[in-house]
Amino acid sequence: MILTDLHIHSCLSPCADDTMTPAAIVKAAKEAGLELIAITDHNSARNCPAVAAEAEKAGIGFIPGIEVTTSEEIHCVCLLPDLGKAAAFYIELFRNTPLMLWMFVCFVMCPAPEISKKLATALGFTSTVAVKTLFKAIVALTLFESAIMAEIIRGGLNSVAKGQFEAAYAQGFGGLQTMTLIVLPQAFRNIVPTLLSQMISTIKDSSYMASLVTIELMGCTKLIISKANAYNGTWIDRFNRGTIHVTDVFVLFGFAFLVYFAINFTLSCVVRRMRREKRA
Repeated sequence: MILTDLHIHSCLSPCADDTMTPAAIVKAAKEAGLELIAITDHNSARNCPAVAAEAEKAGIGFIPGIEVTTSEEIHCVCLLPDLGKAAAFYIELFRNTPLMLWMFVCFVMCPAPEISKKLATALGFTSTVAVKTLFKAIVALTLFESAIMAEIIRGGLNSVAKGQFEAAYAQGFGGLQTMTLIVLPQAFRNIVPTLLSQMISTIKDSSYMASLVTIELMGCTKLIISKANAYNGTWIDRFNRGTIHVTDVFVLFGFAFLVYFAINFTLSCVVRRMRREKRA
């Protein structure tokens, strides 16, 4: 008989606490006499490698997993054969679902650290709620974009010929030396233009944060437009609040357009130049 626990959450899950680190989980499993454990965090497998390493040191069997949770509170525990399958599942899950979905999932389910009023004021926010909302939006954006970045890096590694590995092993290089000195430099050179292109998409995708009333460029623009009557000369008093002119909307959204265009066009020029140099 094997004592197992195949539904353990780490500190990444909203139903767990910050003390449930990989080392603490494995230590508790060892004390409980468990011989096989599985980590199944909500919509994340990012702690699986760390728990696998700790479990191997402690002599405990480990199965990577993930608990898929939808915005309708449907939960499905998935156990995967190995870490490669867990990573592939994570990538496919986020690549084939919209960013807006994960924005709202994280807004509802992602735990946020306690923020003091003093720290919120120092960051330029009027309340701690705004800081927590921004934190949740950043988590959603990070989870979504990291899955796409991981696929780009995988493609770069696959672009390196297998002969490079064989030549390195023939010269006496170890696995780590082969990756750091031979494979990764070639892969990085191949994927830099694609990574910069994805960075442009990430900058544009950050505008989705405005849907969570997060203070970013588009959110600030909408906030200023809602108060445009206070500075366009039409405000009289609280009974005569004035009006918001169409020109106010065009000017403010035009400024946001110029900021986005300046950043993304600069990066686009860098990408085009790097691709020309690569072909040359």
